[in-house]
Amino acid sequence: MRSFQNTSQSIPISDYPAQKVIDHRYTQSKYKLRDRHEIRLFSLARGSRDTPIVGSLATVQIGGQSVDSTGTDDALSTPEYEALSYFWGEGRGCEIALNGRPFKVTSNLFSALQQLRLEDRDRVLWIDAICINQDDYEERGHQVSLMRRIYETAAHVIIWLGDASKQSSEGLEELRNLFTASSRWDKAEILFGRNPTEGLQDIFTRPWWRRIWVVQEAAVAMKLTFICGADILEVPANREDLKQLTDALQSARTLPGKDNPDVSSIFLDQILSLLQLQLDRGGAVRSRLSDLIHTYILRQCSDPRDRVFALLGLSRTSDASANPPDYALTVEEVAVRLLCHAANDIDDDVVASRDVSGPLQLESPDFPDDDAWQLEKICMSLIGRNRQNRVFKASGNSNIDLKWYCIPHIPAKLQFAGVIVDAVSSLGSVSANIQELSLLSRTSTCSKCRDQDRHRQLFTQDFNRFMNTRGPANTFRWGYLVTERGHIALVPSQSAPGDKVCILLGFPLPFVVRPSSIDGAYDILGECYRHGVMNSEAVEFEAAETTFDDSVWIWDQGFLHRKRRHAFSISDRSRARPGLSGETQLARGLIIEKIVLNSWIPPAGLS
Repeated sequence: MRSFQNTSQSIPISDYPAQKVIDHRYTQSKYKLRDRHEIRLFSLARGSRDTPIVGSLATVQIGGQSVDSTGTDDALSTPEYEALSYFWGEGRGCEIALNGRPFKVTSNLFSALQQLRLEDRDRVLWIDAICINQDDYEERGHQVSLMRRIYETAAHVIIWLGDASKQSSEGLEELRNLFTASSRWDKAEILFGRNPTEGLQDIFTRPWWRRIWVVQEAAVAMKLTFICGADILEVPANREDLKQLTDALQSARTLPGKDNPDVSSIFLDQILSLLQLQLDRGGAVRSRLSDLIHTYILRQCSDPRDRVFALLGLSRTSDASANPPDYALTVEEVAVRLLCHAANDIDDDVVASRDVSGPLQLESPDFPDDDAWQLEKICMSLIGRNRQNRVFKASGNSNIDLKWYCIPHIPAKLQFAGVIVDAVSSLGSVSANIQELSLLSRTSTCSKCRDQDRHRQLFTQDFNRFMNTRGPANTFRWGYLVTERGHIALVPSQSAPGDKVCILLGFPLPFVVRPSSIDGAYDILGECYRHGVMNSEAVEFEAAETTFDDSVWIWDQGFLHRKRRHAFSISDRSRARPGLSGETQLARGLIIEKIVLNSWIPPAGLS
């Protein structure tokens, strides 16, 4: 049985006095990463198969000095380390000892640590579930932005396929024979020119192949090694070997009958894609982010935002800068930010040549798979896949209405259907006392409410639900206000008087939008909480009058007016009109408008 010869410098596990024992979460919060180029490394203590798994953390700056988990600088140069590429799996039901305290990991990671542990020396590893504080959204985003560098700097990347099975050893042996064959063309035709063996089926149906994060991890690795149970297979690192292998596999794709996507063809595409990524490693040319997302749109991830974030390290610098990993954003915000930036790459002639007079149909055969169509598919995929995870339903059951907005001499823009329901007035900082916000809401908007305690309870419940979607410790992003309609709202901190509160049809939360310098287009500031429209009230006709009729507003022959003269009025249009497909009905006085996306404006201090 072959095993790694690990040359990493050992980071010893400190024998802390009882009062100084530090668990993982305490370590992450007390000894935060000090700049954007620091990472943590995990030292897996030596041990036999049956002994408990023990390890410790050290903080290192790539190319600099290291800091152990007590916060003390040491003189060690950055140790050589290995990076793990693996499928997380479900739950965290297994336990290891980390810095002297229990730490939960998934069963698949636990199996990997059991197999990777050495008996004669410690092993230095980078493993995302251990080395990143997953509860700290800011840190998580910073570390994701370093992911490419982490994997390309590692001595080599270990692909953990999972525990061994009866057929897995045979499958890896067949791949080993392909990698080392003198005539790789003949071997590729034998392996992929017929029905796949049980061994190949076992290897290529492992969950690792379906995950989106592994694309970048495998693409940038200096040295790549498969491990399945105790079996090890090294991927050729020599460029000439990789070129011969990819040529042989490309040749196998042209065999008679390979026009049909049988199981063998799918497996062939999987290994060919992996080897092609390795062959292109270090290339100066990076891809457009939208192209990468479209290519890997069927890959899986536990967090839908990672369909964008997992590919940033392989994308152009301009794309990565415009779409930094920010886990305080929702899936919908990530999608809108991506669309604002990516639309500028669209060929105006292509968009203008298409029928933009009506809604575009996702499965329409009339449109080629051009850049514009690609962005539409990405939008539908990101937002549509997340429907089951939604907490609020500001737009009810309405559907996304996505079109293209084209005017001469200006880059193509994406256009949604939306409803302007309110406007921003003065802005204040977020109060730490939710009861104060609840009181503001009660006194400013619910003078007709008979049950004030019930109102306060509902407001507190919805407010907390909204903040829980934004991640912990992100109050600096927000300001609260009483809107021009007299409702309490929590809006992005970069909001200003005159900004509008808009519900985009098909989206779960309202957005704050700002009229831009381009006529008819809006800059997007992000989602907001506006009390009274979060649960379909503005688009469900039965609830509309309760939502918009209070002591400040009056209804007059289907029109909405404010009692004070010369004050803001949301609309002087007629009462409810049917929306898309006859399914969306709006509150009286509201209309569906064209909301053209211009630029995404991040909070101050963020890029």
